[in-house]
Amino acid sequence: MRIALRIRKPTSHAEARSLAYGLARRGVIVLGWLLLGLWAAAAHAVVSYSAQPTTFNWISAATQAPVPWSNGAACSPGTADGSYPDDDITAPISLGFTFTFRGTGYTQVQVMANGRLQFNNGYCYYGTPYPTLPNPNLVNTLIPFGIDFDPGNPGSSGTTACDPNANPACAVLYGRGGTAPNRYFVVTWENVPEWNAPGSYYNVQAILYENGTFAFQYGANSNNPQNGLPTVGWEIDSSSNYYSYPYAAPGSLQNTAILFTSNLLDHFAITAPAYGSTCPTSAVQVGITAEDALNNALGTYTGLVTITVSSGSGNATLAANRANGTLTFLGYDPNTGYPQWSYQFVATDAGSIILNMSDNSAETVNLTVSDFGTGISNTSGNTTFRRGSLVVANAPGEIPVPVAGRPQKMTVTLYNGCNVATGFNSAKQKMTVWLTLDPSQPVGAALPGVTGNDGNPKIVSPLPTSRPGWNIRLAFIRGVADFTLNASDVGKYLLNWCQGNGSTCGSVPITVVPFGLAVVVPGNRFGQDSTCPAFAKAGANFGATVSAYLWNAAQDANNDGVPDPGTNITGNPVLTHFSWPVTLAAASPFVPSGGTLGTLANGSVSVVNGSGTVNNLQYSEVGSLTIAATAANYLNTPGLNATGSSALDSSPDCNGNVNGYVGRFTPAWFALQPGASLTNRQAAACSPASSFSYMGEGMGLSFTLSAQNTASQTTQNYTGAFAKLNPALASSFAFGAKAERPISPGA
Repeated sequence: MRIALRIRKPTSHAEARSLAYGLARRGVIVLGWLLLGLWAAAAHAVVSYSAQPTTFNWISAATQAPVPWSNGAACSPGTADGSYPDDDITAPISLGFTFTFRGTGYTQVQVMANGRLQFNNGYCYYGTPYPTLPNPNLVNTLIPFGIDFDPGNPGSSGTTACDPNANPACAVLYGRGGTAPNRYFVVTWENVPEWNAPGSYYNVQAILYENGTFAFQYGANSNNPQNGLPTVGWEIDSSSNYYSYPYAAPGSLQNTAILFTSNLLDHFAITAPAYGSTCPTSAVQVGITAEDALNNALGTYTGLVTITVSSGSGNATLAANRANGTLTFLGYDPNTGYPQWSYQFVATDAGSIILNMSDNSAETVNLTVSDFGTGISNTSGNTTFRRGSLVVANAPGEIPVPVAGRPQKMTVTLYNGCNVATGFNSAKQKMTVWLTLDPSQPVGAALPGVTGNDGNPKIVSPLPTSRPGWNIRLAFIRGVADFTLNASDVGKYLLNWCQGNGSTCGSVPITVVPFGLAVVVPGNRFGQDSTCPAFAKAGANFGATVSAYLWNAAQDANNDGVPDPGTNITGNPVLTHFSWPVTLAAASPFVPSGGTLGTLANGSVSVVNGSGTVNNLQYSEVGSLTIAATAANYLNTPGLNATGSSALDSSPDCNGNVNGYVGRFTPAWFALQPGASLTNRQAAACSPASSFSYMGEGMGLSFTLSAQNTASQTTQNYTGAFAKLNPALASSFAFGAKAERPISPGA
């Protein structure tokens, strides 16, 4: 049940005393503030901005100007209360730039006395009670500190207005700063008191940045004499797009700052194995990826999250595995007793981390991840920890990541606590094997199968996606059984094994990558040699197609899952279920040897159904290069990249050299640098020198040429054999004669 409490601001001191006495007798004031505080802390929905702590950097108000109160004239009809500038609002003030608030550009804003900035919204009214969100009156509003401020002159309203004796420098001010495109607009509530709260004062700033972010800052403030919890947040609409920032008390905000950035976070994808061992040294891996609404990893996510493990025993623990940020144990939730951690994502996480989870108690747990800035929260599937367990892993010496089309040797090991059950031997142990598909599993991708190892090896293909009855036998020797995973397609899933239909189980996360990503460039001359024909000008557009291919044993002589050097894999089947962003970049080897590796622009390729094409690649240098292809954090598996290059389309150049170079690139043009000079009649001792030369007389020309790309940047590799222009030969420049005027016949 939701209880709404509305308190009208009294219009006189006597009325204020009477109302306070009446409410206090009924115990309403305390209850009202409590409910409002809880709503403010809990309110969140599908939000457009994410909040995160940022560096406190108070902007001096010395050069800021007092805001121009409107004395109610700018208030929406029916919302002016007649007490000015208490509860007043300004006419629209120019920002000095366009501030985009959830897709709408604003060049003006109205400052409301009670700690708000409003866009195309003149709602005023009383500041009591503190506003709660959502509120249909506060659409398109920023609320750095929604409290009943009283910035009026002494005696104009209330009992605590901006009295210079009680509150020196009390004012609401605004200013501008920065240069395009990094301008900002700031509003400062400086030493402003709360209405009817003697001795109170607050220092609050709201800063709007030209790039669309905004920040709230909190300087010194009083200890909140009215014991309310003012609203901090924003509202775009009152149905779903609003946010109240959670905080413990106004004093906890002192000397802190909050930055709000455009939020793309929709959910967290959490991968956790279904089974684990209670052995402390046998932690299971948990993957956490921040994703948008289309299930794409947010590579720029740098939010602060809270992680809770539903351990009834309290013995579950987390440790960083592949995570570059800070993981901090927070203690135990006072309501549930569950252990909690915070984790600060950093840019190098690329929005995805792996943690180790262990639990020395036999129990079933899950893991909940909550974004501190938006309240977005998701929970993993269950992980069951048992003393008797199976550990599923790659066989000794096997490659770490399965490749589509290549048989992967694996093992199942029976553990009793932390020890391998070496006494367990069985020629035909009944087993159950199945898959748990990850949310990132490509739709329609072929599911893998497994081949057993008993006397009559059974193949289960495709594997079921829910636990069946026992469906295969394995031969265990000293607690270990081997098997083969046969993955004919890319994919991501948990591979689960149990002894028969029992509870001794284990699982392992599997991500299957392509054999390689081949980069094919139409018209490429494979110019390893400087004598080969030119392909394109440095900096000019050219195209390329990236495709993902299936493994071929004939192209992998050492069976390491990597194409052999000089192999052309473009004749292999295309993995049509590979759909992932790929980045192309300039890479070694390149020519000229010992030269400068240039940069490759516009290398982002959207690969869908196995292939993707880009038509505006630009290489900045002269010579030839290898183009590397990387699908980072493939299928949202942190640190796992699917890779390839133009070398996987190896063809001979003009001299029969087999390579994967793309080129040869030549200068786009030559630029004549300032300072060129012409010396005439060098053989004649004339003073002053003549401005012309007769035919047959010496003439000197001095100049500097730069070989440049299409961006007018000097290329560093136009040298040696790759420099085709010989400046010592006049014929290189195609000089010719030009008549100043027509020459008469016979002249």
